[in-house]
Amino acid sequence: MKYTSLFLVFALLFLSVEQIEAQTNISYLKVSPTKVPAQTQLFARVIPQRIYKISSALNGRLSSFSVNMGETINKKAFIANITSNAISAKTQLLKEKIVEAKKELSTTQSILNIAQQEHHQRLFSTQSLLQAKMELEKAKVSLKILRIQLQSLQAQSKLYASANGKIFNVFAANGDYVKSGQTLLTILSNKNRLLVKAYREKSNSIKIGQKGWFFPEQENSKPILMAVSTVIPDPNVAGIWHIYLHPVDSNYTWFVGEVGKFEFIKKSTYLIAVPKKALIMNIGKWWVIKKTSHGLRQVQVFPFVSKNKWVWLNKGGLKKGEKIVVSGAYQIFHKEFSKNYEDPN
Repeated sequence: MKYTSLFLVFALLFLSVEQIEAQTNISYLKVSPTKVPAQTQLFARVIPQRIYKISSALNGRLSSFSVNMGETINKKAFIANITSNAISAKTQLLKEKIVEAKKELSTTQSILNIAQQEHHQRLFSTQSLLQAKMELEKAKVSLKILRIQLQSLQAQSKLYASANGKIFNVFAANGDYVKSGQTLLTILSNKNRLLVKAYREKSNSIKIGQKGWFFPEQENSKPILMAVSTVIPDPNVAGIWHIYLHPVDSNYTWFVGEVGKFEFIKKSTYLIAVPKKALIMNIGKWWVIKKTSHGLRQVQVFPFVSKNKWVWLNKGGLKKGEKIVVSGAYQIFHKEFSKNYEDPN
């Protein structure tokens, strides 16, 4: 029984060429490496490097606010003031506190000077001297905090552009009352980039700095040489990767929202190519039938790219000069299974 089982397994792996040829009309192909064709172009879209939101940090009324959609704006350019009675009152209170803090600092400095002189004459204890020093440091810190609070309030009451770019949207008008956190406008940065989406298998071989050509769909547009800057997974769709690219040269023109095709520049690659009809799918894997000196053998292969009636293999058990079955491959692969199949009923 043991030897019978071994014989059946061997028969499945190595089929008699004479028996198969007698029963099936088959043809062979001697495989060899051929140049891999350019892969399918990928859809690409120009997106802004970043969209900046300009929001109010305070409750108040907008003044000197005169920006329009589509205008070019420079970084740190003035946008608007935010004013209110509460802001004015808080500003005045902080200024008054700073005046008092300065007086306190001056007083503690004078006390420390006296303490140092009297300590030298042994009229002031060391502990009292240390206490005077601590009071001086405390006064300095209090003054510094008040100044920071005033500077922060003054900075929050004036809005400036955070980047060079174009004003994309405006959500308020001069004289409007705005709330803290409310977005007033958005700026599209000047540094745009190209977004390409690819499946995990395609993105695995992509490296930072790898170059390719972007072909805009707009009429009379010239191709733009690009380089990969970032490759990250899609946060919403499993298996999809985002490839971000930037122009290599400065001599180009494009706009946000422009679409086109993208194709990577690749060196000539030579891989084993087989006809599509020589491939057999079984249990989620691809196979071919290889002719050996011992008969026909099933060999697992890994398709890489296909074009027309041919498929190029990324890796697998085929070498230059070996023969595979083309016509009748599917029938041969499943012949032994059907012959030995028993209905479970």
